Amino acid sequence: MKDYIDFRGQMTKVLGKTKMFFIPKPFTDWLSRYNHADFFNRMYNERMQGNDYVENIRASMEYMRNTLEVVGSENLPPADSGRRFTFVCNHPMGLPDSAVFSRTIGELYNGKINILATVLTTELPGLCDVVVPVKVSGEHDREELMLHKKIFASDNQILIHPAGRISVLGDDGCIHDLPWKTNFLRRSLQTKRDVVPVFCDGMFSRWFYKTCQRADYFMVRKHIFDAFIMYHEWRKHVGAHYKIYIGKPIPWQTFDNSRTLDEWAQFVRQKCYELAPLRKPQ
Repeated sequence: MKDYIDFRGQMTKVLGKTKMFFIPKPFTDWLSRYNHADFFNRMYNERMQGNDYVENIRASMEYMRNTLEVVGSENLPPADSGRRFTFVCNHPMGLPDSAVFSRTIGELYNGKINILATVLTTELPGLCDVVVPVKVSGEHDREELMLHKKIFASDNQILIHPAGRISVLGDDGCIHDLPWKTNFLRRSLQTKRDVVPVFCDGMFSRWFYKTCQRADYFMVRKHIFDAFIMYHEWRKHVGAHYKIYIGKPIPWQTFDNSRTLDEWAQFVRQKCYELAPLRKPQ
């Protein structure tokens, strides 16, 4: 059985070999046990080896005994309409909500999708043809920018989590994305894609978000830290029911000069959060 979840290997790619010299192997061995690496490696080996991305995600959700409910699919034109969209979604759980998000849109549009996700995700089986890598550092090199430009110019539907990282615990006790980045709007305007807000109604435990909050406080890079405790929380979601809300497309012509690009990005973010009531993690 291949180890797709290899925390020492992933940490080496993120931190570099020099820094990894100071991290003992017993620690990464414990991290693997804590995150149920055997359970998820079995899922990746047994359920995600096919060539059909949507079918792989469907099989992984069956392995987890998850169910999915989609609200608002009638807001979208049929797949044969020829219209191209940028689907933008909140990011409450990381990889699990990306799976639910991409399965939903993939089923509606015959698998003709691309989703922007961290470069670590591209190493998972059955995802490389659909996932477009984004560096965990948030920096973009020329090759990555050219790839993003190419996929936005394609006929595929584009899926993005504009926050760029997992949601945080707000002062009201609910889970919120940080302010959305503007790249999805800039690319959508350049390629004349309408934007569709999507809301994923799922969340991890309060402990997860508080722990990530403390990591931020101690200046640990959260977009790296949460990836190394996410699987522990995901394991608790065996048998979970997910709900996806799809809003009405926002024409690309809406995003004119009456507001700045950043203001328009937060406008779309607000539309996303208006699709469903917020809940507090337990």
